[in-house]
Parts: sequence; C-alpha cells; structure tokens
Amino acid sequence: MVIKRNIMLSLSILVTMISVAACSGGGKPEPAGKETSAAPEPVELTFYYGGAYGQETFMRNYGTYLNKKFPHVTLKFLENTKGSSLPEVLAQKTDIDILYTSILNVKTDIFDNALEYDMSELIKKHKYDMSLLEPGLVDLLKYANGRASDGKMYTLPVGMDPGKFVYNKDLFDKFGVAYPKDGLTWNQVYELAKTMTRQDGGVQYRGLVLDFNLLTMNNQLSAGFVDSKTGKTLLGDSRWPRILTQFIRFYQIPGNELNDKSVSWTTQRNYFIADTTAAMMLTYNSLNPTWKGNWDLAKFPVWDDLPGVGPQPIPNAFTVTSISRHKDEAFQAIAYLTSKEYQAAMAKDGIVLPVLKDQEVKKAYGQNVDFLKGKNLQALYADQYAKPYELTPYDSVARGKLVEQMSQVALKATDINTALRVAAEAADKEIEKQKSGK
Repeated sequence: MVIKRNIMLSLSILVTMISVAACSGGGKPEPAGKETSAAPEPVELTFYYGGAYGQETFMRNYGTYLNKKFPHVTLKFLENTKGSSLPEVLAQKTDIDILYTSILNVKTDIFDNALEYDMSELIKKHKYDMSLLEPGLVDLLKYANGRASDGKMYTLPVGMDPGKFVYNKDLFDKFGVAYPKDGLTWNQVYELAKTMTRQDGGVQYRGLVLDFNLLTMNNQLSAGFVDSKTGKTLLGDSRWPRILTQFIRFYQIPGNELNDKSVSWTTQRNYFIADTTAAMMLTYNSLNPTWKGNWDLAKFPVWDDLPGVGPQPIPNAFTVTSISRHKDEAFQAIAYLTSKEYQAAMAKDGIVLPVLKDQEVKKAYGQNVDFLKGKNLQALYADQYAKPYELTPYDSVARGKLVEQMSQVALKATDINTALRVAAEAADKEIEKQKSGK
C-alpha cells in the first residue's frame, strides 16, 4: 500500500511539473493554430484645425506625444490658411481623420460639412471610460448647436479654458485690504471693488474690470441667446436683466465708470495687465508671463443662490470625422489625448487645463512653469460648472448686439430694459437676414 501511495504521489508530482512547464512555455514554439499578436499596420492620420496653429506648435503639443504612443501612425497636419479652408480642403477630396475645433464652431465646422460621426460605438468598442472626464465638459459638448437631444457623442474634450478671477496683490497691500479669497459671492466682490476704487497720488485706481462678451457667453445662470427651434432670440428671458444688473453695477461705482475709450475690453484689460491700476479682473484671457504686477488668483465669484457654481469653461473639441478611413486609430489617438499620462504632462507645462476629474492631474497644472509657481492655480477649477444651454449658429449675432447695448448702459446712454429690447430686435432682424441669405 505504501509503494502504491508513493507511485501515485510520484505520478501526481510529474503531472504537476509537466503542467507548469507547459504554462511557462519552456522555450518551445506555440502550438499550431494559436493566434499571435501582429504588429499594427502603418497608418496615416490627418488632423485639421480651423484656425492658425502652426505645424511646430501642433507637433510640440500633440504630435510628439502621439508619435511616441503610436509609432506605427504617421501624422499629417492641415490648418486654415489661404487656399486651405475646410470647404476647400474637402473639395479636394482630402481625407480628414480628426477635426480639432472650438465648441463655438461645432455647427459650422462639423455639421455644415457633413463631418459628424457619433463616436458612441467606438467608445464602447475601446472601453473608453467617460466617467473619468469632467461631467460639465461632456454636457457642454453635448449641447453644442442644439444636438443634446439626440443622445450622440460627436466630440471629446482635450483641454479647456476657464473663467478667471485675478487680483493685484500689490494694490491690496498698498491700501491695506485683505486679498480676495476662494468662495466669494458677487456681492462680496462688489463691495471689494467699491473699497479698491479710489484716487491716490493723482492716479485713478479701478476696483474691477470684466469682459462683457465672454462672461455673458458663459454665464452662471445658463441663460441662452437664441431658441434652437424658432431661431428667435431669448433675451426676453427673466435671467438676462439679473445678469446685466450684476455686471454693469461695477461700472456705476464712482471712479470705475467707463467712457468712449475705456469701454473697450482691450483698454480695460490693460488697466490690469499693463498699467496695474485695476485691482481685480474677471476674464477668459490666458494667464501670461508678460502681465505686470504681483498678481494671483481666487475662485470665480458665485451667485448667492448658486453656491459653488462657476461659469462654463470653453473646451477644445476633437472629433473623428465621418469620412475617416481609420476611425479606430483616430479614436484611439483622441482617447490618448484625454489619458492621465498625456493630460498630466500637458498640465505640468501649463499647455492645457486638464479635462479629467483626477485630483492628482489637476494639482499638476503649472508645476513646470516658472511664472505660475506660487499662484493659487486650483482656483481655476470650479466646484461645479454652470449647466449648459443649447448653442446655435446665431448666438454670436445675439451676443454681439447684447454686448453693444450693455456698453451703452455702462456709458449711461440707456437703461437695462431698453437695452435688452433693442438688442433683441436688432438680433432677430439680423438672424432673419442671414437665414434668408440676403
């Protein structure tokens, strides 16, 4: 019995050894018929950008990283130069795989050129995790040009430009006033602006300057400009008088008023970034090392009834086009540009503000940028972003007419209710003209 047990034990050990050797391969060739992973076929992907970006900038910010990640992919970059507008390039039967555009141009760049392609199936196929992205950005892109209702995903965000609350520390030190802190309301910022607006040593100091155009476009009350179904303006919405009152009252502070020259945003912005005579600025301009003064950031002010809600950011949109012959590879390239690896690298160099929820990546922003060191860069992220409104091709018309009238109110040439009525009438007239092709 002992001999029999020993024989059985030896056989058991032998079988185990054979099994282990088989699993480890033992240096022997794979059995016939077993699939082996082949090197991917070489592919050329063509990117098109609707503005002036430059080959060098494209390669530095995107191409170098994509080449390293996908060595089998050759990148071709086209942009909107003379003779190379998007319609002209398409007329030449050029295959565009990836279109890089602004959220403001989704309708004109993508849909008007029949380049829309729902990436939902590619998202599923490649197991892309949408939950890693900032939900506010995804919602915003879904609402681009009235397309939210169809439930399709035409674009993915790769970077974003947020609203910024910047202040001049030197001026606050000069007048012995505490710096703005995160979480201030509009009312609190208004009181600060009144305190900081003063004359000193023959110099007029301004409490705050703000960009009417982009702050109305990305307003925290989510008020839209044009009805996507009727094509009529929405400036009669009850939220608009609140928004105009909020913004314009800063220019009714004695000493902070505007005139025909200072009503332009360029002049107002220069009060902060060049003359250093404005204490605070609300803007979408990119942070820049040429700005003068010792400045820092605080979180964008919030409405009393919307605590923690910041203005909508402006995302960069990337899409796989309907005419691409390499949709899988194109999607994988875009997906990589939203990966933690890429987003962290770009964030550290201050190239893009991350689109991921990942706190580690968010904290990496600006780490390698000398002029950003010591700044409160986490103030660039809102606790949550304002809900999107549906964009239309005519928003810029309505917004332009509105901003014109806001300037007139700030110049004390009209009142808010009249300004909204005049802006709506002018915008509706211009929209009808554009729709009829006249």
